[in-house]
Amino acid sequence: MLTMSDPMIDKTQNKPPENNWRNKLYIIIFEADTPAGKLFDEVLIFTILLSVIVVIPTYN
Repeated sequence: MLTMSDPMIDKTQNKPPENNWRNKLYIIIFEADTPAGKLFDEVLIFTILLSVIVVIPTYN
C-alpha cells in the first residue's frame, strides 16, 4: 500500500512550471487548502450530487 510519505510518490513530477495559468489551475484543483481549492471541491461535490439526483428518477 502506498502512503503519502512513500518515496515512490513524487507530487512535484506532474506539477507545471511556476507563474503559468496551468500552475494556477493545478493549485486550485489539487491543493484543497486554498480558498479557491475549497470552492472548487464544494462546487464539484454539488455538481456530482445534482447529477445523481437528476438521473435517479429516470430509472423508475
